[in-house]
Amino acid sequence: MAIAGGRAGGSGTRPSLSSVPAGAGHDVYLQDVRGLSPFVAGVVFLAPSLLASLSGPISGRIAKYARPTAVMAGAGVVSGVGVLAMAIAHGWPAFIVCFAFAGLGFGLGWTFASVGTQDVVSPIAPARPRGSS
Repeated sequence: MAIAGGRAGGSGTRPSLSSVPAGAGHDVYLQDVRGLSPFVAGVVFLAPSLLASLSGPISGRIAKYARPTAVMAGAGVVSGVGVLAMAIAHGWPAFIVCFAFAGLGFGLGWTFASVGTQDVVSPIAPARPRGSS
């Protein structure tokens, strides 16, 4: 998996790549196994989507206090725990909370990958324009 190599890129790429099969797999699961209509399955998907959308502002706030690799590794753990908890959740409320929790982990993984990449590739001190004193 050469695309997932590197310090910052690899830690963020893995949760991002794993979110695609998890999302598609749960869409099929909700419709075929749980018997939901496509509309209701889409409504269930609002929970992880909402928390994934909140992960951008959260990433911006925690970037000042934590190393990117630690946050992305934590995001992988959060999403993994969320997906495993979905497998054992029996009731709808528990399933939706676990699904939302996994969405938060996936969202932190792929939004913080950008923050981590900027941390690795940006210069230590900003360049000063020529002629400035």
